[in-house]
Amino acid sequence: MNASAPPLISIVTINRNDADGLRRTLTSTVTQREADYEQIVVDGASTDGSIDVVRDPALRVDRWVSEPDSGVYDAQNKGVRLARGRFVLFMNSGDHFLNDQSLAMATARLDDAELQSFDIVVRGYKEIHGGRDFLKRAPDTPTFYYFARDTLPHQSTFIRKDLFDRYGEYDTSLKIVADWKAFMLWICRHNCSYRHHPLPLSVFYGDGLSSRPDFRDRLLAERETVLRAEFPAFVDDARETDAIREAASQLDALRRSKLIRLFQSAGLLWRF
Repeated sequence: MNASAPPLISIVTINRNDADGLRRTLTSTVTQREADYEQIVVDGASTDGSIDVVRDPALRVDRWVSEPDSGVYDAQNKGVRLARGRFVLFMNSGDHFLNDQSLAMATARLDDAELQSFDIVVRGYKEIHGGRDFLKRAPDTPTFYYFARDTLPHQSTFIRKDLFDRYGEYDTSLKIVADWKAFMLWICRHNCSYRHHPLPLSVFYGDGLSSRPDFRDRLLAERETVLRAEFPAFVDDARETDAIREAASQLDALRRSKLIRLFQSAGLLWRF
């Protein structure tokens, strides 16, 4: 990369006391082939050897800072301020690219859309697929109702950096869903352009904090707060849509039940 020319992509990695995860992430990045990127690390004053990882010249960190912060989104905001690229990709400590061609594959497909999502491989969720890897697809068209129950995968979503200049940084009053809030506002309120590239880019591990029940409860509470503050007229509609969708799913499960089909074939139950 020409030191005087800004890169296409700024990869921002935040970390606190996860030296092993940080090494995994940075090793994944430095092995990317034919990719125009810079690597930024924002460390939250780690004491576990993470700084030794950052300083390893083989891992090629372009800029880094290690200091106390007020949480994930304070750290990500610091990363945005350090970024020089046209796009920002948050590949936080522990996450990594699918293979050494992932970034080249993605950059060959990036266009002028302000938000561009690829798919993501989810690994380690014991409650889903028995812990086997599965592919989580980003939406083709993210709607308000999509954001009412889900979000874009930040490890596979390229964000035009100027969105932060135009609409502000992540909301640091939120501890879990500030990226979800930003995605929803950019698309549903500000009509930012979006594109889905249906190819896997990165790997996310589902055996950490996000899989804990107390995390899920807090996530839902924060989302409810944001929805009522930003889209109060749609909150009840979103809940009603979810209830209809759940009822339809249960009805479909009944239709596929062997026992129900046996009763129907015997004339003991109407078809529905």
